[in-house]
Amino acid sequence: MDERAGRVVAGRLGLRYIAVFGVLLEAKRRGHLHAVRPVLDRLVATAGFGISEKLRHEVLSAAGEPQA
Repeated sequence: MDERAGRVVAGRLGLRYIAVFGVLLEAKRRGHLHAVRPVLDRLVATAGFGISEKLRHEVLSAAGEPQA
């Protein structure tokens, strides 16, 4: 699903939503993931998931995983 389209529909319905990166960060916070980086890398490599370098840096910093 196009995440942007999903956010628009959720907003129209008055639903709260969380983006993919938020899900990954919450999963790490709760101990379901040891690291966000490998999952993020797989999303980009296998699912054609697009992410800017700036956003990638912000997500990894929020996860406590600074750029290598």
